[in-house]
Amino acid sequence: MRHLKLLQFSPVDFCGRLDFLSNELRYLSWCIYPFDYLPSNFQPDNLVGLILNDSRIKKLWKDTKPLPNLRLLDLYRSESLIELPHFGEAPNLERLCLKGCIQLRQIDASIGLLKKLTELDLRECENLISVPSSILGLNSLEYLSLSGCSKLRMLLDEPRDGEHLKKLCRGEAPIHSLSASSILPEDLCSISRMRELDLSYCSLRQIPDTIGNLHCLEWLNLRGNKFGTLPSLKELSKLYYINLASCKQLKCLPELPSRTHLSSEIYLSPFRDVIGSRGINIFDCPELVDREGCSSMCFSWMMQIVKAHHQYPRFSPLRKPCVESVIQGSEIPRWFNNQHEGMGNLMIIDTPPLIQHDNNWIGIACCVIFRFHDRMITTLPIFPLRTEPLHTLGVEIPWVPFNEEDMKTSDRIWLFYFTRQQLISQCCVGRMPDRADFKFKFEIRRTPLFESRVKEYGYRWVYEEDVKHSNVTTMHSGDLLPQKRKAFGN
Repeated sequence: MRHLKLLQFSPVDFCGRLDFLSNELRYLSWCIYPFDYLPSNFQPDNLVGLILNDSRIKKLWKDTKPLPNLRLLDLYRSESLIELPHFGEAPNLERLCLKGCIQLRQIDASIGLLKKLTELDLRECENLISVPSSILGLNSLEYLSLSGCSKLRMLLDEPRDGEHLKKLCRGEAPIHSLSASSILPEDLCSISRMRELDLSYCSLRQIPDTIGNLHCLEWLNLRGNKFGTLPSLKELSKLYYINLASCKQLKCLPELPSRTHLSSEIYLSPFRDVIGSRGINIFDCPELVDREGCSSMCFSWMMQIVKAHHQYPRFSPLRKPCVESVIQGSEIPRWFNNQHEGMGNLMIIDTPPLIQHDNNWIGIACCVIFRFHDRMITTLPIFPLRTEPLHTLGVEIPWVPFNEEDMKTSDRIWLFYFTRQQLISQCCVGRMPDRADFKFKFEIRRTPLFESRVKEYGYRWVYEEDVKHSNVTTMHSGDLLPQKRKAFGN
């Protein structure tokens, strides 16, 4: 086996010791690697990928080894890892995953030598104390995750020229010792190619105005921070997702983009295996004033995204809404011209004959007033059941409560939009059935843990004329007024 080039072990009980590995190995993948080190006589000159998930390794080698061809180093959840190699020995490294390495306390400054590094995943390194600010000087860096690094004390002590950074991911655990400027340098425009920015739960009290200069930004998560206001976002024409939920001191919405141009490239984060959400989330913001105006802006901006998607269609999962938002509120706007009382977790949609024979409608927009109760809802959709005469399309609310306190909060509005193609593909096996009594339903699946209840819902069959007249300033005041609900079938 001296000429072995690929070696892969699935989880297996391994007894004895390891004295030899082929020096011709190009890929080594060993889940639950049981030793403290790799063999000292292993010369990894040809190694391209090293994957040691859930391993017991403390250090790759006792001494230094050159890794001239290494592109991928994945030490996911290696909970005994205490030290990394000098990165100068791996000049071609492109992807580095250290997620869940809970004993790791610092990242060596030599990481600044990795001029080809594109992905750095440090999520859940809960004892990590310092990360060199030089990581943002790596022009090749596209994705950075520091989510859950609750003990971090050193980060971005000076602005760096990371012009190719596409994702700065910081979420889940607040870092109370860091100031806003230490995470977000004022000169944000130097990071000009950033596409995804996640700074959720960072205890930020201020966001620099220069965030409005990130013209490539598509996905922005600022959930759970402490700022009261935000700078204008009106120039971010590629932005299609904003999360401002649980910003307890937020008083008003920022200026939203005045136009939306969706990129023709399908963007998929390396840290997520699904297409990212489109829309806006803003709830649990008790200081928010002019909530009616905020709801109007959110709805209009959401329809602006619908318009952009219709003009330049992008891939959307068939069972996931093309666009969806969760906002504070308890009234359905009059624009939704079919309104009904809730029926548990069901929303029944009538398809009049006019729709069935009309080729000009482009989708359906729904507005749901919901509240969580003793049980909570799953995040998994139901697969559609094509049984006559009522077809089922499973949907999921893009938010679940974390505790009983969350469930006691006020009603919320869930807005979502399915395209014509999505509906026909899932409910109608290729085309709208030629039936006067055809109906279908959206159903939210119940589980023993979570349960949601639809109080009221409304929907509208959307035509091109509807999206042509949407804008981000406000809907017509008459559209905001609620109308009398009725039980379905009346």
